[in-house]
Amino acid sequence: MNLTFKQKSYFLFTATFFGLIYVFIIPPFQSPDESSHYFRAIHLSNGQLFGKKENQRLGGNINESHFLLKKEFYDLRFNKGKIHENKFKKALSFNKNEFGSHFVDFPNTSYYSPTVYLPQVFGCLIGKKINNSLIFFYLIRLVTLLFWIIIIYVSLEKIPFHKWTFTFLALLPSSIFLHSSISGDTITNALSYLLVALILKKVVSRPQQNYFFFMFIVLLLTTIILLNKIIYFPLVGLVLLIPSDSFYGKGQKNVWISSLFALIFLIFIGWFSFTKNQFLSFDEYNPLYRSGLQLNEGVNPTSQFTYVLRNPLIFIKTVIISYWETKAATLAHFAGKFGWEKNYLSSPIIGILLILLLLNAIFEKSKSSFKMTNKIRAYLIGIATIMTAGLTLLMYLHWNPVGSDRITNLSGRYFIPILPLVFLALMNDRYQLTNHKLLVNFTCVFIWIALSSGVWCVLQRYWI
Repeated sequence: MNLTFKQKSYFLFTATFFGLIYVFIIPPFQSPDESSHYFRAIHLSNGQLFGKKENQRLGGNINESHFLLKKEFYDLRFNKGKIHENKFKKALSFNKNEFGSHFVDFPNTSYYSPTVYLPQVFGCLIGKKINNSLIFFYLIRLVTLLFWIIIIYVSLEKIPFHKWTFTFLALLPSSIFLHSSISGDTITNALSYLLVALILKKVVSRPQQNYFFFMFIVLLLTTIILLNKIIYFPLVGLVLLIPSDSFYGKGQKNVWISSLFALIFLIFIGWFSFTKNQFLSFDEYNPLYRSGLQLNEGVNPTSQFTYVLRNPLIFIKTVIISYWETKAATLAHFAGKFGWEKNYLSSPIIGILLILLLLNAIFEKSKSSFKMTNKIRAYLIGIATIMTAGLTLLMYLHWNPVGSDRITNLSGRYFIPILPLVFLALMNDRYQLTNHKLLVNFTCVFIWIALSSGVWCVLQRYWI
């Protein structure tokens, strides 16, 4: 294979080309919670920072055309039906100026931080004058994808090593599927990559300089990540890897990092205090409107947390069993899933993708002087483990009935900001491939094959 791929150009072309295809071939509201994120973004763009409780419901008022658009496509999630041209003809008749304001339910996203929806709100503001709700919907998808591409591109430029490994992680079919939709994970995942890249660059470069601007950027990114999805903020712990000789003495490092962690802790406490009472459970929800919402019967986060504290060993057993039983689905979801329900690429393609990721992570050559010691390796895995534990507990509190013996919804997409740390920890200086370029080239080509297979799978699922 006599090919030479330039890493950033390869990412930009692949993400843009396949991302644009997925934006338009995946029907509306076929990505996880896409309708709730869509309604929330519109509500925010109308100047409402949070949803409101009304008649035992949680949501807000938006133009009714958007709700009708959801009704036209939402049922595709639950069946194997195909898209008919009549659906799009009908959807193209939903013009905002022909409808008034309508209260819609989005209880699972109404209390999310507005920072979750930065690209979507920007898209809403750009499309304010677009009358048709279907065209408006696709515009928001498009803007969301472009935001993600730009931030990941900057991240790949900044990260000092494992550039190809991070490129391949970003270009997994599941990643492109998710970030081509109106997702609440887009900005969080992108900024997580950027935060890791910026800190690792500082770890390697070691310039002695004033750290005010750097720490401000780290604080800003960590704050947004924390507000968006609290389980990922431990990524900021990577700053402890910055060597003391990068500062003007060990004392300066201690002052900067202590101040950073103190501010993050205060933000964490403040945000937790604000959101802890915003949740409205299935049992509390208005029975006339709770069907089809992302709420599960018997869920009560406070009671569930009490149960965990009183039964720690039972909870640990539940965690182990749940992960073991869902290991294949979780990995498949991480690498090759599209839409809602059980829509996956073929098992051989997913398996090869995962193997190629592992090989690239192990054998990618570092052009920097950074050495991956066992201590650093253990630290990276430790941060990943802390985030995984937080994710597991959060899923158990918010998605499972009190005392449940299984943890559901351990979706692979939640590991997008976590697993890169594990792949970083696989970096080694001892074992090298004689022709690493061949592995990179093969992976580049196979990523295209996998993404093309994804296009075919989407066409088969929804169109053919």
